[in-house]
Amino acid sequence: MNYFFDKYKLTIFAAVILIVSFLPVIAQENNSTSQEQLSNEPTSNNQSDNSTANQVTNQITNQTNLPQNDEIRLLFAGDTHFLWGVKDQQNRKGIFSPLAKIKPLFDSADYRVINLETVISAEGKSINNKTYVFRSEPENLNALRQLGVNTVFLANNHTIDLGAEGIKQTIQEMKKSGIGFTGLGLTEAEAITPHIAEIGNIKIAFYSVNLIGSKDTFAIGNQPGTGYITPGFYASLKAVKRLVNYVVVGVHWGKEYEVFSTDDQRDLARTLLRNGADAIIGHHSHVPQGVEIIDGKPVIYSLGNFLFGSANYQQTDNLIAVIQVNRKTMKLSGIELMPVTGQFRKTGYVLDIPSIEDRSLFFEEMFLMCRKLNPYQKITVDDRMAKMVIQP
Repeated sequence: MNYFFDKYKLTIFAAVILIVSFLPVIAQENNSTSQEQLSNEPTSNNQSDNSTANQVTNQITNQTNLPQNDEIRLLFAGDTHFLWGVKDQQNRKGIFSPLAKIKPLFDSADYRVINLETVISAEGKSINNKTYVFRSEPENLNALRQLGVNTVFLANNHTIDLGAEGIKQTIQEMKKSGIGFTGLGLTEAEAITPHIAEIGNIKIAFYSVNLIGSKDTFAIGNQPGTGYITPGFYASLKAVKRLVNYVVVGVHWGKEYEVFSTDDQRDLARTLLRNGADAIIGHHSHVPQGVEIIDGKPVIYSLGNFLFGSANYQQTDNLIAVIQVNRKTMKLSGIELMPVTGQFRKTGYVLDIPSIEDRSLFFEEMFLMCRKLNPYQKITVDDRMAKMVIQP
């Protein structure tokens, strides 16, 4: 059985929840280090917010006939590609077979977003000497549609693996699929354009930015690449905030296989929140990291993987998060955290809900990671060990 960090094994988790929910956990040693690519908050802005708002041209997806509940449920899942073991599973059992068991969980949400970490293209060659080059066939977008995925984050360090031509093909295939996307473009203006979804009568903007890689892979000016944190990005964020009800920013950041977020990540999270973000969804580390609520707004530092074809010995079970937002106030009601199988070398490349024993261990460790970020967070786990809930 794989743990996030072996030194924190709790004997009776339920008892700890009851006791520690009223007491701060002693802060653990923070072993995070700084990340060079993190951008500072702008001190001035030469771009007009209004002109930036007028450039927002991504499609608006109308979600009709939604039940008029008090809350909107936004589901987020982590790093996804369709290579190696995933492709082998698809060849044996069909293109949707890795995802079929997890569909009921996706069906429980009003809107669903993943980090799609691959070029989508029928062919192509790498433009550099990267060790890992990710390219998935366009037919895999049909599997995502069948799962119910509405939008994908594309700002990461693998959607640029085939250069400008791969970016162009990925954008073309995304448009054909009807799935919303954000975070990739042939220019900076394209890459930092949000996808705006209309869910009932609520407008939600989704941004995607990447902080992993060299600057020649970021869309800056007329350079193709991924969304990046630039003055133009901040101008867009502030302008779009006035046009919509809620803003989500997906961020590709942090260190691989590190369970604790860095101080730089936490500083950047606060900067993004000050500049218009209502929720921050992190990915890249390939393992889950902690979750905290800052001034009533959720920050998920990493979801870990979702569907990933490797067999790395550092794999853990991963995180699916549902952010619940009150329809009337557009304030956070709570965050539901649910584990999904991710130890693919043991379970095969079929996503599922872990056993109750594995869920118990997962929640023990997630509880400690979240309490390290904020000792006073209200955290509960349901009786069936199905989900952990963090409330503001």
